[in-house]
Amino acid sequence: MNPENLMNVDAVRALIRMAGQREDPPAGAYDRVWPAAEATWLTCLRRRRTRRAAGWLAAAAVVVAGITAVIGLRPTVQAVAEVARLDRTVGSLEIHGAGGGTWLPVDIGLSDGLIPGTRLRTGVDGRAGLLLSGEISIRLAESSEIELAGERRVRLVRGIVYVDTGPGGRGGQVQVITEGGTLQDFGTQFEVSYDDSGLRLRVREGQVVMAREAQRLVAHAEQQIAVNGQGRISRDVLSRSDPAWHWVESVAPSATTDGQPVTVLFQWVSRETGRELRYADRAIEQEAAATILHGQLSGLAPLETLDVMLATTKLAYKISDDEAIEVVQRPD
Repeated sequence: MNPENLMNVDAVRALIRMAGQREDPPAGAYDRVWPAAEATWLTCLRRRRTRRAAGWLAAAAVVVAGITAVIGLRPTVQAVAEVARLDRTVGSLEIHGAGGGTWLPVDIGLSDGLIPGTRLRTGVDGRAGLLLSGEISIRLAESSEIELAGERRVRLVRGIVYVDTGPGGRGGQVQVITEGGTLQDFGTQFEVSYDDSGLRLRVREGQVVMAREAQRLVAHAEQQIAVNGQGRISRDVLSRSDPAWHWVESVAPSATTDGQPVTVLFQWVSRETGRELRYADRAIEQEAAATILHGQLSGLAPLETLDVMLATTKLAYKISDDEAIEVVQRPD
């Protein structure tokens, strides 16, 4: 670089120092930006050679603004909105950032907020639970991969994903997008499976619409729709408590129990397990409503949470022959 250009560089660096301390840019950012900035400066120099001093300052200001915009310094960049957060993990989970890069192992403590374009995949032993805005639960089974396509929009690349929009949820809150079709919920719990063999939709509660090219298929609670690789459609029945749903319990969001009556806990367990809830008699139900829980548990499956939280109460439960939860008096 000739002496004249070195003077130009010094002027730019002086202005950057005058701007004060900023956040550190990503690794390699200056290496990528500086050649373009220098080329811009030289162009300005040729055009304004007769106005050296004023020209240097004006062009340097342009260069600083350009560097700020490209590198992402605080004055010119708006934060990308987070669309989900990681809630629970079991086994192996990897993350691929929205900005590119490679797949990396992820720990729940290292991924508080996830932005559009982020991809997640579970290993053969992995499961994961995420929470979208509004506490909507998204759960990944083993060997599954998703991309967060936007607010309440999930692209299922392969594997199985489960969606729970909450009890009494409003319709149309979540879209699951696959190469085989798009699924739109209407206040529900549902599961989508997609791989080379085809697309399958299972609805536990509520209603889901499957859109495939010109087709529009509707599945209601306890219904299953499968579309194989040749486009053949089949329907079946699947109860809310079928063992096929059991995997989702391992990554269910924790129940809110502190300061709540036991009835709230029973209702949560009933919904998460798909089991009907029954009280042995009216007196037992009143006992449950009057018993207030203290403390909060996390990391346990629904029935495990129930076992622990009931240990200090006068209540117990048993699973009936038809798989219902029956609330009874704890034996003396």
